[in-house]
Amino acid sequence: MLRLKKEGVTIILSTHNMSSVEELCDNITLINQSKAVLEGNVNELRHRHKLHVWELKFQGTEDSVKNALAGKYELLELSQDNNLTAAKIKIPEGLNSNDLLKTLLPACTVINFSEILPSMSEIFISVVTSTNPSTKKV
Repeated sequence: MLRLKKEGVTIILSTHNMSSVEELCDNITLINQSKAVLEGNVNELRHRHKLHVWELKFQGTEDSVKNALAGKYELLELSQDNNLTAAKIKIPEGLNSNDLLKTLLPACTVINFSEILPSMSEIFISVVTSTNPSTKKV
């Protein structure tokens, strides 16, 4: 299928495997209970449903990063990755990634900084639970 996709062949695929959707599809229609609940380009949908969460890999102390973020940003997770520390950070509305970097640069050495986009599976679950009240968790 990947070869056919590269050749420009249109493929119609029905699957519940969202990782296959991300790998194979350019444009999708997500269907729930016989109704189209989401349509569009996969990359555009992932950007449209982003949660403003960024991953930072840094050298420095966890405490200095925590102190720099305190009161302004939400630190979601900290973990060790070899000799680096990785942090997942949510940027609040009204601020952007440049603001976050300006806050972090005095506190640590930034090695890698990238946005975490939701998977199609996460988007599907979010859309289905928001459009179907009976599937919402209590």
